[in-house]
Amino acid sequence: MKLSFSWKHYWFVWGLIGHITVAVGGLSLLYMYRQPIISLVKDYQRGDADVQLSIVDIQNHWQQSQSTYLVTPEVKQRVIPVNDEHGLKKAIRSAVPGDLLELADGVYDFKGRSLAITQPGLADAPITVMAKNPWGAKLRLNMLEGFWVNAPYWQFSGLSIEGACSKDSRCEHAFHIVGEGMGTKIVANRISSFNSPVKINGSRGNFPDRGVIQGNSFVNPKPRKTSRPVTFIDAVAVSNWQIKNNLIANFKKQGGDRTSYGGFFKGAGEENLFQHNLVVCSDRPTNRFVQVGLSMGGGGTMKSACRDKTCSAEQSSGRFMGNLIANCSDVGIYLNRSEGTLLANNTLYNTLGLDVRFPQSDAVIVNNLLSGRIKERNGGDIRLESNNWILPISSRFSKDFDSEFLAPRDLDFSAVDGVDYPEGIENLELDRDFCGNAKEAGGFYVGAISIHQFASCLQTKSLPKL
Repeated sequence: MKLSFSWKHYWFVWGLIGHITVAVGGLSLLYMYRQPIISLVKDYQRGDADVQLSIVDIQNHWQQSQSTYLVTPEVKQRVIPVNDEHGLKKAIRSAVPGDLLELADGVYDFKGRSLAITQPGLADAPITVMAKNPWGAKLRLNMLEGFWVNAPYWQFSGLSIEGACSKDSRCEHAFHIVGEGMGTKIVANRISSFNSPVKINGSRGNFPDRGVIQGNSFVNPKPRKTSRPVTFIDAVAVSNWQIKNNLIANFKKQGGDRTSYGGFFKGAGEENLFQHNLVVCSDRPTNRFVQVGLSMGGGGTMKSACRDKTCSAEQSSGRFMGNLIANCSDVGIYLNRSEGTLLANNTLYNTLGLDVRFPQSDAVIVNNLLSGRIKERNGGDIRLESNNWILPISSRFSKDFDSEFLAPRDLDFSAVDGVDYPEGIENLELDRDFCGNAKEAGGFYVGAISIHQFASCLQTKSLPKL
């Protein structure tokens, strides 16, 4: 058979080649400009606002109010004075319930193996590790993990703890709480330069439940050059923890997937709480880093690490109450397979808002003040959405944060006189707002700070009243 081509065949072939070339070129351009396009979309969703905050200024102001949270130990046994590294190791090994290990002022340098805690305290007689003068004892840790807590009822307060590793990947945790470490309290410490300052997880079928992390300052001075997880409070398979009144700031991951979290619970725990925390993801959001404020579910958990070995739900009955979250390149609050979650009276400023993701997630979302959006993703369900106030950071055409508050770009959420604020619905679980103001009778508010007070505790030109 003799084949022949007419001019029409040639035009068809050349046309097909042209279409393929255009398609390939278009895909190449899309790939080339994918990140800038994503950045533009995220900037638009976040409010297209260039908000710059001074992390150092926020940290200094926060720390001047930190003494409010210091532990007052009831010494039932001994006060053990500690003056050097060897003394602390020895005191940890010999401690009994009710002891106070009191660290003198000075620098304590540790390297090598972690400080293993295996001697148990008691619920009514915990073992306390505390600086004699608040933050006068400075622990420099050149080690993968600092305190490895595998015994119940220890508390740590007033310590200054700094990661001192030559490579960021070698300073993982200031505290690693495992297995038998139930009832641990980490209170009013100043912690910096770790990938995940606090790591909590089960071990050998035991789970360190019912802990407290309160009044601490967690701040990293620079991005972490590591591919390992960067999550300031990384809690897996534990229940009934309270994370309250902490400063969590400047967590950036410069390696791997560049994704970081201020804190999360995951791994099939339940009834965990984030309340009255100040979370500042960055001094200035950039889509070079993916920063999520707080989460129930995080990035998910391997079944072998789950409390129930299935993680059909990553979390149950979690609560976000009265938190102020700012300057995140991604969402301020993220629910991943988190069932029965309550999000009430949070302020999310210059973030993408909040996500409720996957069919296992359902949430009640009330009394929140936010920029960005409230979004159901991949089958997530919002059971109730009520009395929330969504504002752009700035706008030429409508109300915005700049018009309703005195200086929100300095985290000053003082009310502007004459503004008609929406009312919230009664929240019986919060008797005080983020600033410590008592709830007024009949004065139910939207966001973390009561608008009935007409004053903010986070004015950067004055000290907070936390």
